[in-house]
Amino acid sequence: MERVYLDHYTGNPAAHLYLNLGFQYEGVLRKNCRKNGVLYDVHLMSMLAEEYFEKYGKSI
Repeated sequence: MERVYLDHYTGNPAAHLYLNLGFQYEGVLRKNCRKNGVLYDVHLMSMLAEEYFEKYGKSI
């Protein structure tokens, strides 16, 4: 596996957890998702294999 990614809505309290785990922001899809009639921004984050190994020092 070379890349793992995730997305989350603006205001998700887990965003800090993702950063602490080593994920990096890639960008924001503005007003990308509708929930209960409200449009929300969606934040994209990812971690590359070399970033994982650098942070955790583990191999597969």
